[in-house]
Amino acid sequence: MNNQEIKGKIYEKITRCIQEIIDGYKIIHQEEDGCDEYGFLYWVECENGFNMREHDIETYMKKDILNYLQNCVLGITINHNDNDYEYQLSENIIYMKTFGIDDINILTKDEIDERNNIIEKIKPLKQRFLKSLDNTFKKDSGYNMDRFLGGLAFKNEICTLNFKDFVNSLFITFNTIDFVYKNIINNSYNKKLIISILKKSELSDEENTKLKNIFKSLPQ
Repeated sequence: MNNQEIKGKIYEKITRCIQEIIDGYKIIHQEEDGCDEYGFLYWVECENGFNMREHDIETYMKKDILNYLQNCVLGITINHNDNDYEYQLSENIIYMKTFGIDDINILTKDEIDERNNIIEKIKPLKQRFLKSLDNTFKKDSGYNMDRFLGGLAFKNEICTLNFKDFVNSLFITFNTIDFVYKNIINNSYNKKLIISILKKSELSDEENTKLKNIFKSLPQ
């Protein structure tokens, strides 16, 4: 197989798996479960066995897609002539709203090694951030606990593949109600809160410099 054929097979597998995730959230049963100012609320059962409020489906579906893509770029296996081949991909596709074959970039060994080094740097930062976040909840009752505790269910989706996507994934984690790719970085309230918590996370000089530059580039 040439490189374009490999990318084609990878694209087909990714898009098929994403469609399977979406199909899994097809509603097979629903019943009224109260109402709010917008009308009736519904408790639903989905094809994949999930039971939840209907308005939460999109949030959890996108969480599953995000989680799949993060795992996928770290290693995706395709079969050719009864042989399995594994590839690691650029993480650029994770936060794209849509992507095509040409957006799939297969990493070289040197690029994989470089990313692994970055992952080892960001993983401790993620843990310190979560610890600082937990301390914030405990010390300040002014935060909307329901909103943020719900967001913590997404902590596995906090990206450690590079510093920019680490920041982007924090916004997604902090805003599960408006869970849409890219658009979340416009949320100024979350921006202030995330910066505040990061400052309490014992940043190294390198982390501080990288994160400061990323936040400067975000929309106001």
